[in-house]
Amino acid sequence: MRRTSYLLPLIVLSASFATAALPQKTEGFWAKVLKVLGITATPANQKGDEDPTVQGDIWVYKVDSKLASPVKQGNFSSPIFLPSGNVVLALSGEKVVKIDVVLEGTQISAGTAAELATIPGIIRLIAVQSDAADQVLILTDMDHDNCPGVAVLNLNDRSVVPLTHTNSKEDGNLIDYLRRSEREYDDGTKLEVRMEIKKKDGKDLQAVNAYLKLPGKDYANISRCPAGVNCGQPSVSNDRKYVLFVGKV
Repeated sequence: MRRTSYLLPLIVLSASFATAALPQKTEGFWAKVLKVLGITATPANQKGDEDPTVQGDIWVYKVDSKLASPVKQGNFSSPIFLPSGNVVLALSGEKVVKIDVVLEGTQISAGTAAELATIPGIIRLIAVQSDAADQVLILTDMDHDNCPGVAVLNLNDRSVVPLTHTNSKEDGNLIDYLRRSEREYDDGTKLEVRMEIKKKDGKDLQAVNAYLKLPGKDYANISRCPAGVNCGQPSVSNDRKYVLFVGKV
C-alpha cells in the first residue's frame, strides 16, 4: 500500500434553533443546519457505505501529491480540521483532543494530543464553523439511550448545548446521515466510504476505504487500505488541500 496518511455566537444560535423548532416543520430547520455547514446533499441521497467502528491512527491525504501519510499514532476517531488548517480535533474515547499539526511540503508533524473536554456519550465530531472556530457540531448520546442527538460544543467554556429535534422520520434520517462520512459540499467536493472484498492468502477479507471526489474529477481511493483493514471517517480541509482519515495499518 502506498503511503508517504453563519454559525452565530452560541447564545444567538441556540435562540434561533429554539425559534425554528416551534413549528412542526423541522425539515427546513435541519436543512438550514446543513447549509450552514456547507453540505448540500440531503439524507435521502445517501449512497456510500456506513462507516465501521474505526479507531486508530490519524492519516492525512495530500490532494496535490495524491499520497497519504501518518500524522498521529493512537486510538483516535473522527478527526476534523479547525478552519486555520493547522489544528486537528479528534476523539480519544470520550475525550475531545486538540493536536497541532504541520503540513507543509514534505514536512508532516504533530504535537501532543491535548485534552479539551470529556463528553460522556460523544459519538462523533461533525464540523467546525468556518467563521466561529470555537463552535463544534457534535453527535452525542449523553443519556446512553441509543438515540443520538446533535449538539454544539463551545471550545471556550466547554459547554454542550443540545439542538432540539423531533422523532420524525426526517429528523431521524438526518441524524443517521450525520453519523456517516458521506458528504457533498457546495463546491461539488464529495466524501464517502466504501466496503470492498479483497483477496488475501486465498481468503475473502473486508476492506473499508475513504474516497474523495473533487469537482470535475472521478472518485479517488485516498486511504488504499489492504484486505482485512478498515479505514474511514474522512474529513476535508476548508481549502480542499487535505483530507484526514483514520486507519490502523
